[in-house]
Order: sequence, then C-alpha cells, then structure tokens
Amino acid sequence: MTFVHFVSCLGLTFGPYYLIYKTKLNESRSISMLMYGVFGNIFTQLCKMIILATFFTSYDTSIFNVFQEVIKGMSVLIDLVSIYMILKFVYGSKDAKVLGVGLGWSFASTAMMRLAQLWMGALGQEFSWQYTLDSVESNFKILQDLSMVALTYLVFKVNQQQSKKKDSNVSSNLSLSTVYILLAGFMLYPIVNSYLEHIVQMEPIQILLTNGIYSVSIAFLTKNLIDKE
Repeated sequence: MTFVHFVSCLGLTFGPYYLIYKTKLNESRSISMLMYGVFGNIFTQLCKMIILATFFTSYDTSIFNVFQEVIKGMSVLIDLVSIYMILKFVYGSKDAKVLGVGLGWSFASTAMMRLAQLWMGALGQEFSWQYTLDSVESNFKILQDLSMVALTYLVFKVNQQQSKKKDSNVSSNLSLSTVYILLAGFMLYPIVNSYLEHIVQMEPIQILLTNGIYSVSIAFLTKNLIDKE
C-alpha cells in the first residue's frame, strides 16, 4: 500500500512535467533549453546555500522571523537574476524559451525539494495525506515558475529592444510596470505564506488552496501580458 502511495505521489508530482514536455515542446532543440533551466537552477541553489551557510548560520525555516523572511524574499531576486542570465544564452522562439527554461527550472526545484522527501516519507509505514498535498503543491509550483520565467523574459525582451535603440510605445512601458509589480509579488509571497503558516497557523489544506489561488491568478495575468508581447 505504501508503495502504491509513493508511486501515486511521484506521478502526481512529476507527471505534469512529462505531459507539458510532450504536448508543448518535444523538439530536439528544446532539450538544450531544458538543460539550461535544470543546471542553472542547481547552480543557483548551490550558490544560495553557500551564502546562507557562510553569512546566516542561524537560519531556521521552522519559525517566522522578519529578518529571515526578508532574506528569503531577497533570495528570489537571485533566482530572477539567474533566469535573466540564462535567457540571454538560449536561442529560440518566445514560447520555446519560456517553456523550455521554465520547465527545466521548475523540474530541478521540485526534484531537489520533493524527491528525497517522497522517498523517505511516502514509503513509510504510516499513510499521510501531507505527501499528496505536497504533490499537488508541486503542480502549483509549475505555474509559478513558468510565470516567473515568462515575466523575466518580458523584461529581457524590453531591455534588448532598448539596447538596439528601438522606440518603445506607451503600452509596452505600462506592461513593463505591471511586470515589475508581479515580479515583486514573487519576492513577497514566500513571506506571506510563512506568516500564514507560522503566525496565523492555517491548516495545510487552507495554505494549499491559498497557494493555488495565487498560482492560477499569477499565471492568468502573466499569460495576458506575454500574449501581448
């Protein structure tokens, strides 16, 4: 029974990545974009771990601390810079770059965060719904990561146009302002999520629903922006 539970959680966690790849990408050139996203994420997380271990030795994610939460929000800025640099090195269409890099980035995050957790927990003797909730949350993480890459792509595209001294119309400036607001949301949301968990002490299912509403909303707004690009 525990093995079936493990396989179910594994499929729920990583199945969407395969489906998105087969339906939206599935090209030989997209493999390189996926690899850029995967290894770019791994390198970024290693750098963040080194920084935390060196300068913030007392960092504890089990409690809510304002200073720690600010650091957590700033770490998202490092992710955004890394994604921006990756987008400079990959070539392809808009959709291929966003989906390729975004899917690779998200897959690496989920694998590092959930794989060992599922192996150690979902195969345990006692059944727990927490691992199913975590698997569903990983699906929301895909929406968040793809949105973050898409918004970063819009910033990259505007900067690229400005570097070529092309005129930017008013609507693109308004869109970019919206992009910056949404990107700031990625830095603030982990703080809000931690506050709801540790201070408000919401139930896991309530936090999951909140996460789902945020993920779907940010994905909807991002799609509208990138379709106008």
